Amino acid sequence: MKKYGIIILMVIALVCIPLTVFAAEDKRRRPNIIFILVDDLRYDAPSYANGFPGIRTPNIDRIAHEGVIFSNAFVCISLCSPSRASFLTGVYPHIHGVRRNEGEEIDHAVTPTFPMYLRDSGYETAFIGKWHMSNYSGPRPGYDYWLSFKGQGKYEKPDINENGTSYITNEYLTTVLNSKALQFIRRQRTNPFCLYLSHKAVHEPFTPEDSHKTIYPDMTFAKPANFDDTFEGKPAWQRGSLAKGGADRVPASIPPVPWNDKRPKQVDYFRALASVDDGIGAIFKALEETGQLDDTIILFAGDNGFLHGEHRRGDKRVAYEESMRIPFIARYPRQIKPGTAVRDMVLNIDLAPTLLDLAGIPIPKQMQGLSMLPLFGGKPSSWRSSFLYEYYVDLTPSIPMMLGVRTPEWKYVTYPDIDDVPELYQLLKDPKEMTNLALLPAYAAARDTMQRELDAALKQSSFRVEEERSAADIPAELVLQYTFDGAGVKIMDVSGHSNDGTPSASTHYAPGIHGDALVCDGKTIITAQKSESLSPRDIPFTVSAWIKPGRKNGVILARGGASLGFALSLKNGKPVFTVRANSIPASVSARNELPEGWTHITAMLTSKRELKLFINGEAAGSVPSRRFIAADPNDGLDIGGDGGSPVLAGNAPGFNGLIDDVQVFRGELSIEAVRRNAQH
Repeated sequence: MKKYGIIILMVIALVCIPLTVFAAEDKRRRPNIIFILVDDLRYDAPSYANGFPGIRTPNIDRIAHEGVIFSNAFVCISLCSPSRASFLTGVYPHIHGVRRNEGEEIDHAVTPTFPMYLRDSGYETAFIGKWHMSNYSGPRPGYDYWLSFKGQGKYEKPDINENGTSYITNEYLTTVLNSKALQFIRRQRTNPFCLYLSHKAVHEPFTPEDSHKTIYPDMTFAKPANFDDTFEGKPAWQRGSLAKGGADRVPASIPPVPWNDKRPKQVDYFRALASVDDGIGAIFKALEETGQLDDTIILFAGDNGFLHGEHRRGDKRVAYEESMRIPFIARYPRQIKPGTAVRDMVLNIDLAPTLLDLAGIPIPKQMQGLSMLPLFGGKPSSWRSSFLYEYYVDLTPSIPMMLGVRTPEWKYVTYPDIDDVPELYQLLKDPKEMTNLALLPAYAAARDTMQRELDAALKQSSFRVEEERSAADIPAELVLQYTFDGAGVKIMDVSGHSNDGTPSASTHYAPGIHGDALVCDGKTIITAQKSESLSPRDIPFTVSAWIKPGRKNGVILARGGASLGFALSLKNGKPVFTVRANSIPASVSARNELPEGWTHITAMLTSKRELKLFINGEAAGSVPSRRFIAADPNDGLDIGGDGGSPVLAGNAPGFNGLIDDVQVFRGELSIEAVRRNAQH
């Protein structure tokens, strides 16, 4: 009887333990973590947001309805690679250094990612999907399991890197990622896990899975309220990107154009989302079947927004709401009540500190985001009242660098690299951002206040201007030289870089300044294909040639197009060097017409971002350019004309006359080198 009495006492004791003790233990339990990131998914795309009637995302909606919706979630940069780096590191792009979609990578030693901290504390970690930093697909620090691909990847027949082993699969990419995520979730384990599921979907080219290609057959899209934006009073670069004459002819406003409510590409965007939603449904099922559902926090977000015709734009990058805002939802019944709604402004940099806080790991001092845990249970005593937005010129160079700040009521955006007006919007009265108040006298005080807010945000976030290499870091290197001596089917590059040229038609030669010279008739063009050695991206560069003109107008050489590139030409007998760093051209022209006979011309973009022109070794003109060319143009280098997208407006003709000894240098030539090259 004594034994049974002891058992009864133990049962009574257990019953008498307050439920709050179990609740406290429940909160201390370290959750499994699943973070699902979708590419280019705007804030109102899932059906719970009701932005596009007829769209169905029931499994995404389940996260929202059974958890929290952050209705004012933003990215601090609306671009894939930098935003993803901010999700991982909890810091702004100017801190982690990934500013563009051009192969930049996190320095894991300087800005460790949240999975690195979780793994060190005992979590089993996995990264599955799109990494999109640097140009290789192999495993990164902090993951026990790795599956990724280079860059954007491909929806169909993707090249996969699984734990360092590469292979090609015939499966649709989203299906592959969903399947690998389920395998990881169903593993037997004793420690908590963190799964980062990073989709390529729904990035362009919008490519749905076969099983979803016919859903939404009759879907149409209502015209966005701000599609008819005329851009009057807004920055000239926005009007220039839409005007028929491009950046060279910028009208005061843009007239309205018709809207087409049948948009097949946009339908495919939502069809591609359906496979992501199916995968989330399978994740719910796997968690339920393995008894892990309520022990797992599921978070879902977009890496940036996307414009579907708002302000007559597609894509992202700009500081308009549709570009900056993202869906951000989370389900974790141990700490989040179903149906929780949070209107405070949260950012992509808040993910990392939130997950570390949830796992009981001290938040590193370098993280600039805030833990969202206080928002899970209600409004915290204090929260951010503004945030910094930054953007750097990328592969769409017509969009300039921008720095801006947003508060609940106001948005202020500046363009520090170009001479253009800022933007100021009163969001509560003008949520579609149609009226720029920045230049109106009645709002001068508001503009000054927001400028101070921006200055404070820059200082608080330790903003620093992007470091650019000096001329000393880039010694002048000859990367192309055509002498035209003994030229045949190909024009041989004698620089040693194999940038051989291909003529557009049969070529003719005549005695030149050094051996043979190319005879130009205004039609025949020699093209050197794009190559790494010819890239002018973010560096000073120099081009030179001997010419003997037959006419006063014509393109001597050109690379790029109306967005970015350069051209050396003759206009009314005067040499002109033009550089397009971000659509708007900068040009330097010689003061005088060339004399008859042979002339040596050197043109360069210097380390101080100046355009300089030299005639026969002597300075002939100089103007500021403000910046280097932001990306390597897609078009090759053309000699004798501009055969690709034209750099110069007005259909400039090809060169007529003789060209000899064309040289291209990475880097800036010294004046002594310029003079040596100009000698017979």
